[in-house]
Amino acid sequence: FTVASFTNTAGEPILPGWANILRDGHLVGREHIEMIPAGAQADLGFGPVEGIRLATIFERNAEGDAGLISKSSTREQLITFTVENLTGEAQEVRALFPLTFSEQEDLRVRTTATPPPTETDLERARGVSAWDLSLAPGETAEVSITVDLGWPEGQTLVWYP
Repeated sequence: FTVASFTNTAGEPILPGWANILRDGHLVGREHIEMIPAGAQADLGFGPVEGIRLATIFERNAEGDAGLISKSSTREQLITFTVENLTGEAQEVRALFPLTFSEQEDLRVRTTATPPPTETDLERARGVSAWDLSLAPGETAEVSITVDLGWPEGQTLVWYP
């Protein structure tokens, strides 16, 4: 999606109501906006870029036991997402993806992303990561994410990726 981020520099609030959304001089829709106070920042969506395609593939989700002396339970996941530029011009894309984290002391989580994210814990939302990608016409970018989970023997992990 194309998003416009701006600061209201009009010196007065922008009143709430319906706004016509124009992109390159063409009406792409209408959106109800809330009041934007003078000096406040706001984001408005301008619709999808039709030639950008995102695909997510859960390649592996394997669970097993590991260990020689003390047994522990593990799960390994391999997730790949791709961003493809089918347009005729270069595109700057920000792809967002949630990375697994744990709030339980006994649950160990190791997450590796290749390439690494440009930004993590986006807007203070734990686990939300962003990749800033420059894509030439026809180019596809790929991000591979490996998640290794481990927990003590005798405990059960209920997991829904």
